[in-house]
Amino acid sequence: MKKFPILGKLLLPALFLLTFNNSCTNLDEALFDTVTSDNFLRTEEEFIAALGAAYTGLYALGNHGAYFSVQECSSDETMIPTRGGDWGDGGQWINAHSHQLKPTDPNVNGAWNFLYGGVNTCNRLIAQFTTLKESGSVDGALADKFIAELRVLRAMYYFWIMDTFGNAPLVTRFDVPEGFLPNNSPCRYLQIRYG
Repeated sequence: MKKFPILGKLLLPALFLLTFNNSCTNLDEALFDTVTSDNFLRTEEEFIAALGAAYTGLYALGNHGAYFSVQECSSDETMIPTRGGDWGDGGQWINAHSHQLKPTDPNVNGAWNFLYGGVNTCNRLIAQFTTLKESGSVDGALADKFIAELRVLRAMYYFWIMDTFGNAPLVTRFDVPEGFLPNNSPCRYLQIRYG
């Protein structure tokens, strides 16, 4: 390098620039993940894809610590033994087994959230399908078919809610205003009594 001092001083910066200066200048990209009312829910296949969200929530039906636990542990179909200090979980399983559930028991809150999450998903999809039907942007008969299916699924969730909690708030709309208080639907078939 002593013979070519200028080359040594220029070679290193030139290599640096060539290595790190090959970026793109056109950063525009075509997005294929934007879902709008103009490009989705037009065909029966797209309705079925959207309807899947209502059924996906059912995956959690058998999860431990929610609806399954409230129903099965309180009916002697499932038993969770306490081994020393393990699996005691603050006495929630003893409470379930002796039918003295408390509002602070995590499985009660988990069951409530699971069931009303399913109701909310059904209400959201019913509102979307109804809006598309009323705007005339989809076939009304096709939308009616899927709305009826969602109403049946929502009714199943409400059956489970009333079976588990008894007198339960009945919400059949998605666009609830601020301060909305739903009416209760009385059912005395089975109620969890808080101790």
